[in-house]
Amino acid sequence: MHNLVVYPRTDGKQTKYVLLSGERRYKALNYLQARGDAKWNTVKNCRVVTTPLSDNEKKVMLLSANLQVRGGFANEMIRRKAVAELVSCLQAEPYNLTAAEAKRPSRSNAHQRAQIDKDLSIEKNLNEGLKDLLDRGFVLRSEAESFLRMTPEEQRIAAQMLQQLYAIAYNGPGSAAIQDEKK
Repeated sequence: MHNLVVYPRTDGKQTKYVLLSGERRYKALNYLQARGDAKWNTVKNCRVVTTPLSDNEKKVMLLSANLQVRGGFANEMIRRKAVAELVSCLQAEPYNLTAAEAKRPSRSNAHQRAQIDKDLSIEKNLNEGLKDLLDRGFVLRSEAESFLRMTPEEQRIAAQMLQQLYAIAYNGPGSAAIQDEKK
């Protein structure tokens, strides 16, 4: 469904192709080949980028591919950071997009645009303590979005209170009920 993406690199007189996108697919093909599945012994229909690419362009291609192929990563923190990095890269050379332009998904999809805005807002505006709780699974995404409506001071207090709550270690009678209540 998604081709490997490679670009040429010349080492002396020899040209080698460097994998830019599709590492998991490439590993899967190698695994099948190692098992003796002869129909997987060669990579076909590879996308070869022949124009010279800056490091920033390579990063944009990789982040874009990962966000599209994996649906934006299953891991909340990784997706949020990837979206923020992609938007930042698109504002740099050679793209030089405005912040608004960089946030626009390649396909005109209002849901995806809203997701990007929320990811960036959480990454930029959510208290670090609350972000940590979100990344560790103690705070839900919907709760994090609600915290964004609070002032920075209110977020700080909420983070402090939630961190104290989750720091309580109790293993006595009724501890399972308390753990459920904490969740």
